[in-house]
Parts: sequence; C-alpha cells; structure tokens
Amino acid sequence: LKITGIVLIIVGMIIRFVAIGTLKKYFTVNLAVSEGQTLITNGMYGVIRHPAYTGSIIAFIGFGVSFGNIVSLIFSSIPCIILFMIRINNEEKLLMETFGAEYKTWQSTTKKLIPYIY
Repeated sequence: LKITGIVLIIVGMIIRFVAIGTLKKYFTVNLAVSEGQTLITNGMYGVIRHPAYTGSIIAFIGFGVSFGNIVSLIFSSIPCIILFMIRINNEEKLLMETFGAEYKTWQSTTKKLIPYIY
C-alpha cells in the first residue's frame, strides 16, 4: 500500500503541475480572473474543467493510502474533497459571471473532475 500511495501522490502532483502549467500566468491561489484572461480549454482542460483539483485529490488519496489504513485515507481525503467541491462551486460561479455563454458551452462538453464521469 505504501508504494501504491506514493505512486498516487506522484501521479496527482504531475497532473496538478501540468494543469497549472497550462494556465500559465492565469493560475492564482485566490479565486480571480485576470484582466484580458481567456477561457483555457486545451490540454487536460479539454476533458475536465478542474484538473489541478483532480490532481490534488489524487495526491491526498495517495497520502491516505500510503499509511495503510482506512482511517488515514478517510481523514486525508474526505475533508480535502469537501473543501475542493466548495471551492469548485465558487470558482464556477465566478467563471460563469466572467465568461457567460462561452463557459456554459464548455461546461456542457466537459466534466468537473473525472473524465467522462463527473
């Protein structure tokens, strides 16, 4: 389980860093839209709207798995998932206000976190 957990952490962080690299200068820690920002829909963003969060969730799950017990998995991943879902809802409201119909169209062709599923 330790090796599986470490692999999940590494995969999750790679996904997160690639997603952040795709956003380039538009990536911020705070929810914000920069002046002149365009909607990024290429790369992983062509399949899911929040790949950086997906990567983080995978890494947190890996962290819990690496300890080899269900309690660690629950306490390392469930709070993370809940907080990311709240943040995603707030972010999607901001992006809808900013990009309007373009964002609504992109929502209809992509999933939030898991390709082809959710």
